[in-house]
Order: sequence, then C-alpha cells, then structure tokens
Amino acid sequence: AHEQTEPVHAAYFLTYGTGIQPTGVELSSERAQYVPVGSARIASLAAAEPAARPGRPRTSPGLLRGCGMSPPLGRGRWCPGLARGAPPRRRRRVLWVAEHTTRNTYCSTFQVEDTRRYLLQTRCLELLSGRHALDVTYRPLWYLTSCDGTTRWLKRARPGSIRLDVARPLEALIRSADVVITDTSSGTVWNEVLALGAPLILYCDPAQTRLTPAVQRALAAACCWCRSGDELADAVH
Repeated sequence: AHEQTEPVHAAYFLTYGTGIQPTGVELSSERAQYVPVGSARIASLAAAEPAARPGRPRTSPGLLRGCGMSPPLGRGRWCPGLARGAPPRRRRRVLWVAEHTTRNTYCSTFQVEDTRRYLLQTRCLELLSGRHALDVTYRPLWYLTSCDGTTRWLKRARPGSIRLDVARPLEALIRSADVVITDTSSGTVWNEVLALGAPLILYCDPAQTRLTPAVQRALAAACCWCRSGDELADAVH
C-alpha cells in the first residue's frame, strides 16, 4: 500500500539508479518523478576499500549498471579461494546479515512466510556451526533483538562457532568477513556488501520480494543468488 501511495505525496523520489521504477499502478493522477542519483555513501565505501586480501578481489562500487548503479562489478558467483572443496588456509569468517524473524510472535499477514524464514535461518546456522573451520557472526536488526526468534534461539542453543554482534558497525563486519550471507530484503545491505567487494550469498525469493528484470539480471551476475530456501541451504552447505 505504501509503495503505491507514496508517489502521491512527493514531486520527486531520489533513487539508487534506473533499476528502481514505480509499479505502474495508478491510484492518483499525481505521480512523483523518479530521479536516479546513486549513493555517495556506498561509492565512498568502495573508494576507501583497502587492498584486497589474498583470494578476495577488489571490486568497483555499486551494483551492476543494469540495476542502475555504476560502474559495473566483476562477474562470478564464487571468489577465488572460496571454491567448493578448496582446503582452508585459516578459519573462514562468515557474516550473516539477517532479516527479522518474529517466529510468529506478531500477528500479521506474513505468518506462514515468517515461520519458514525462522526455520530456514536456524537450519542454515546449524549447518554452519558444524563446520570447525568457520567463525560465524550473526547480525540481526539491533533494535528488534528482543523479539527476534533466531536471536533467542542462538542465546538458548549457544552453538560454539556462532556469535551474535549487534554493536559493531555493519561496514566493519563486512570488511572483516570472507563471505557474507544475507536473507534481508534490504537493497542497501546488498549494495554495501558488493561495493566492499565481499562475496555475497543472497536469499531473496522473487515471489516475496518483487524485483524488476534488470535487477534480477544484475543480482544473478553479481552474487550467488538463491531463490528458494533449498537453494540457500545448498549454498551454505
């Protein structure tokens, strides 16, 4: 509802790029103009990126031009040194940037999807906790930790190789990670991870989060995009 009515209340919307477009649903004769301006902050992240660690290539800022941000990123789903079966030289640092899971503690229209997301997160975290060569950091939305189902599960189950971090800036966590996993629907998080050159495993169900064809092509080229829970579990495994 907000997505369809917001253009009525503004003359302009400043967007990350040309890939962000209105839905086309006409609820009013007044329609805002969408102006792609990019993101100076995300561009500055990549500009300040230090020399890449071995096996982690430096990338250019922003998502692919087809998604509206430029310059384009390099292609490839896996970073050299993170290939399947490659013997780790040290413990790998994995960052999980999480979507909020209420475990149905809220009554809403998203109850079924939310239950599945909670089960998917805990399933994948159990897979990660069983790998002794990994150090995993779980980053929930800090202001919702008191009602986040997965956060409560972590505090109760206390898997040895997984720690909760709600204090450090997200940029610092991304810079220190060898790979980032996220199931958040926040495009800002996606762009920050890609701008900082971290290999990204993204869970985004296009049936739940609508994406334009240009954004879908950009994601498929820029990261390991998992469209279903089973695909995410396979990628994590």
